[in-house]
This record gives sequence, structure tokens and C-alpha cells, in this order.
Amino acid sequence: MKIQMALFGLEKSVHDMEQFVKQRGDVELHSFIYNKVEEVKELVSRVNVCDVYLFSGPLPYLYAKEEIEKNNIPAVYVPFDEFALTRALYQLKNNDFPELTRMSIDIMMEQGLVYEILHDLNIETQEIYVYSFGKGTKLDMRQIIDNHLALWQEKKIDYVLTSVGEVEKELLKENVRCKRITMPKRNMEKAIEKAIEMAKHRISKNAQIAVGFVKIKNFEQIISDKGDFFGQELILKLHQILLAFAHQTYASVLYNGNNQFVIFGTRGILDNITNNYQEFPLIQEIESQLRISIHVGFGLGLTAKQAENFAKMALKECEHMPHSTCFIVNDQGKIIGPLGGAENFSQSPLYQLLRQARLNHETSQKFVRFSVLRDFKPFSAHDLAEYFNVTKRGAELTIQKLLQNQIIEIIGEEKPYQAGRPKKLYQVTCRFDLQSGQQ
Repeated sequence: MKIQMALFGLEKSVHDMEQFVKQRGDVELHSFIYNKVEEVKELVSRVNVCDVYLFSGPLPYLYAKEEIEKNNIPAVYVPFDEFALTRALYQLKNNDFPELTRMSIDIMMEQGLVYEILHDLNIETQEIYVYSFGKGTKLDMRQIIDNHLALWQEKKIDYVLTSVGEVEKELLKENVRCKRITMPKRNMEKAIEKAIEMAKHRISKNAQIAVGFVKIKNFEQIISDKGDFFGQELILKLHQILLAFAHQTYASVLYNGNNQFVIFGTRGILDNITNNYQEFPLIQEIESQLRISIHVGFGLGLTAKQAENFAKMALKECEHMPHSTCFIVNDQGKIIGPLGGAENFSQSPLYQLLRQARLNHETSQKFVRFSVLRDFKPFSAHDLAEYFNVTKRGAELTIQKLLQNQIIEIIGEEKPYQAGRPKKLYQVTCRFDLQSGQQ
């Protein structure tokens, strides 16, 4: 089966990269050309089937980042790295513009690194201006263009070196001496190889086995209160819901007695139905139809046995939860969850406070899950970074916002080792009950 690769870029960039990809027999390429970089987000949303996104440069990737994360598909862009910039400056200095002293540059690279490269090439930097944009920068194409134009009109520069095709077009219209940094062949080939490897990894991961166990919570108490016949009728109705779910997801479901169903499927299906492990809609469906609480535990593995063992671990985690919930144990043995009905989270006072503090929906839900899973115990920036799968700096930014809105407070420090700085410990200011919605 061929890798389905979606390529995004300006016409020339796409044409250049197509030549490399078409030499391979294991990739089916789908090219999407834009005239303005703002169009790329819409183009990404049109892609139906894809194993990996490939962008001709960092700028289209940044514009489409939100859509990429929503689709949970790996993405690679051809980087403007030190080699690309050094090559462009060398060509400029030796062929087009020997007196390279008054210039403006825009690039996705730290300013300090740009000046290091200029220094290594013996280029005076006193009158060279660097416009640096990065992953955390809000992109504004007009601002990049206007920045160069202002320097040109003030006669502070004689030349512009840009990493953006659109910027080059606009500046040439204004008769500004300008050249675009061309992407080296090496960079393109490396990005294509990286995209192929990421696609293969995703395909392999999606083929992993997923085993799930589903149980009705407090089933013995339900039978005691309403009788065996009611309990058996409940099992039959739940079986019907699970069979419909299995049909929709190309999975299999079996009832093995003793109030326990087993679901067999693949990781790829599980990734999709849980919205990348953010929620589990099946729980909401069962709750609304049967008016009961259930526990769901999924395990992922390279073998059925491994997946089954992890599913048992996941189901055991559910026992600590007072309401319907789902836990997942991945192939590395990491516990993910709890995943519950969206209503439970949206009704939580903690969730409401987080939204009032202008944290987005995803971050708010994650923090509620993080707090519940830890039983609202103290945590460090490292704990939050590990659960959110972000850098420590990213976790600290979230913590700062939570502190500013008095959602958490500093309660002390811990110093697990003799050397090193002590870690600050934080705690939610009130304990919130996710099930009842009470503080």
C-alpha cells in the first residue's frame, strides 16, 4: 500500500519537490498549490485521505498549524536552516551583491544564529536588520512586507533577502531590490525522507491492536434493586449499542459473561473515535440511552495478549472513578485518561473557571482530567508538562495564567536531589467534584 502524501506550496516549490517524490514508488502524491499563504489552511481542510502533510517551507506550515493539530496527522516542512541561509548569503555576496553591508532579512530562525552566520562569512552586521519569526509568533504577512518597505524608504537598506515568495513578489512591485532564499535540494530531500518515515510510523502505529473491556458500574446493586430480569435486559440493550459501535468502527464485540464485554479493533480506529484521546462519545451515548454508568478500559499493543493485559490495567483505573469513564493504557504502558462524557467536564466549576480565564477548551479539559487523575494533589511544572506532552516552558506559561486567575496557588517546594534548584509545588485552590459539579 502506497503512502498518501499531501504537498502544499507555491507553484514553483511544489514543482521542484514533485520531481523528488515522483522518483519513489512507495508514495502517492497529492499536490495543493496556493497563491497566497493564507489559503493553505483551507487547502488542508479539503484533504480527505492522507498519511502525512508536507509543506514547502515553514510559513505555510505555521499558517495551517491549527488545522493540522485538529486532524491529528503528522506534518513536515522544508526548513530554512543554517545551510540554506549560508548558501543564499554566499551566492548574494559572490555573484549579485558584493558590498553586502546594508540589508534586511526575514527568516524563521533565531536572530542570534543569523548574526553568527553573518559573522562567519565576514559580513559586517551594523546595518543588517533581521526580522525573525518562529513557531510561537503570530504571523502577519503584511507586517513582514511593511517592515522591509519602511527600511527601504528610510534608505537604511540597499537589499532585501526574504524566505517568503509572497514577500518577494510584493517588494518587487515596489521596485525594492529583493531576492528570495531558494531552498537547497538537500533540504527538500531530507524533508521528504522525514515525511515518509513519519507516515510509515503512523501506519504501523495505527495497525496496533486495541482491546477494550466494557462493564456496567454497580451492576450487582442494580440487580439487587430491580431484579435479574431487568439486569439481563440491560445487558442485551448494551450489547446492541456496542454491536452498532463495532459495525461503525470495523471492530468486533463479544460478551464473555459476568457483566463484561470485549471489543477488538485497531489503534487507528481508537485514535479517531476518541478525538486523539480527548473524549469518548460512546459513554455519552450509553448514558443517554440506558441511564446507567459504565466503565471502559482500552489497551494498545503489538500483540493481542499485550493489548489485553493493558486493557485490564485500564479497567482497574476506572474503579476509582465515581462516574462513567474510560481509561486507555498505550503500548508503552502509559495510562491516559480519564476520558468521560463532555457534559461532565463542561458542568464542572473548575472547567468554567478555566474558560473564564480564557484557556481554550482543549487545555481546560486536559487540566480538569489532570487534576481529577491526581486527586487534586500538589503538582510541579514537570508533572504538568509530562501530562500535557509539552515543554516545561509551555507548562510554566499555563501555570502563570492559572496563578494570575487564582485557580491554583503555590503551596511549597520540593527538592528531590541534593543538587539543583527546588521545584515549586502548586495546588488547585478548591477541590472540585467533577461528577456533582459542586465545590
